[in-house]
Formats: sequence, structure tokens, C-alpha cells
Amino acid sequence: MASFGGRPAVWVGAGLGVVLGGGLVVGFVLMAGGMNPGLAGLIVVLTALFAWRPLMSPDTGGVKRGFALGTAVGLTVLSITAAVYTVTIGTDQDEDPAALEARLRQISSAGNLQVWYLGSSYNGWDLSHVGVMQDGSEMEGDTVLDPGQYLFIMYGEYDEICSDVGCGSAIEVIVRRVGSTAKVTVCLDGAAGDDRLREAADALRPLEPTDPAPKATAQLRRCFGG
Repeated sequence: MASFGGRPAVWVGAGLGVVLGGGLVVGFVLMAGGMNPGLAGLIVVLTALFAWRPLMSPDTGGVKRGFALGTAVGLTVLSITAAVYTVTIGTDQDEDPAALEARLRQISSAGNLQVWYLGSSYNGWDLSHVGVMQDGSEMEGDTVLDPGQYLFIMYGEYDEICSDVGCGSAIEVIVRRVGSTAKVTVCLDGAAGDDRLREAADALRPLEPTDPAPKATAQLRRCFGG
């Protein structure tokens, strides 16, 4: 077996590949704030397809073979780990309001979206959850608002207020994109009551204070045409 620096060449290549593959995943996660499980699956499949040929070819040298194996391992293991973390921990509804504001900024920037909300807290209710939703289900780890999706911003825990008809978070701010533009429509719902929701509608403010866009028209309890 060929050697490199006193070590088998295949292991040297594998070490370099692991560093490269893992570094690519870590860099993506740091920029995107998480790893979508669907994207992680795609990375695994593409990695297997591209690594198969150099790994199986008898003409591939030790360094190249090790590099292909290491890159495949780094990409696959780190992608799966990042996706699991994003789904089980990274989207925890009990996140700190500051972390949730950072997630809002990420969604706003990634999708060129004007986000209106009530700050890190409102009327004693902390910002408690942020999610990209579609057809009533949260798109775990998603940071871009695609057509048909909406941004769900929650204040107060889910069981903050209870009545005869059940429990719910105090205020829910729902942001929808207008077509393919950066403009949005905003709806407010929640268990706080109509009077509190009207007050909250007047208190809506842009995520970025320098946003020159006119204030979005807020609707109460008409989030889905009901």
C-alpha cells in the first residue's frame, strides 16, 4: 500500500475528506441556522452516487479513494446529525426570545420578506415560537417562505389562556407573502380576546426598524378566509 508522510495514503485521504465534508455541512448549518431533513436526505443520496465510482474503481489511487470515502462519511454523518438536531432541539418551542428574533431575521433575509411582529415580548407575553407552516403543519428547519406557506409567530405558551372551548397561546401573528413580492398581509389570532387583538394590531412593528415599507393591514381572526 502506498504511503504518505509515513502513513497509508488511503487514511491520509480519508482524514482530509472528513474535514472537507464535515466543514461544508457545518458552514451550511451556521449560515442557514439548521438542516432540513429533506435536504439532508438529498445530500446522502448524491454523496453515495458521486463517491461510488472512485471507491469501486481499481484504478483509483490510495489518496483519492480515501478522500472520496472521507468526504462521503463527513457529509453523510454531519448532515444526518444536523437534521436530527434541527428537528428535535433546534426548533424547540421553549427557545429564548432573542434566539427566536434571530430566527425571524434569518427567515426575513433568506426570503426577502417584510416581517411584522410585536417585539421580543408584548403585554407580558414573551415571544415563544416561530415557525414556517404549510397546510397546518410546521416545516421543520425551513427558513424560506415558499408559495402556499406562512410565518407563524406565537406569544405566550400554548396553554397560556384556557376557557370552556379549550386552551391556546395568547396571541398568534400570521404573516403571508403577497405574491412573489416582499410585501405581506398580517393576521392576528389567539386566546387573548378581540379587544387585546385589536390593541396588538395597532402595536405591530417591523422586524427591522429601518424598513421603509408601509404598515401591513392586520386582520383579526380571518387568517384563513374564515
